[in-house]
Amino acid sequence: MVNLSISFDEFLELVQQLTPREKALLRQHLAEQTAGETPLPSPEPRKERILGLHQGTIWTSDDFDDPLTDAAQ
Repeated sequence: MVNLSISFDEFLELVQQLTPREKALLRQHLAEQTAGETPLPSPEPRKERILGLHQGTIWTSDDFDDPLTDAAQ
């Protein structure tokens, strides 16, 4: 087996150059390679975020922007 590293766009260009018979063979090969695999489930839609919902829960130390000590570097 030979591993090639090409971009998806390059792959599509190569597929477009195939003859109909070669495209059918490629489809058959891909179907055989993925037979029995479970397709990935579609992600659930994200809920809209509510601005300020947890206001005050997180805080930043007053010395956050101060230079680091030698021990911390």
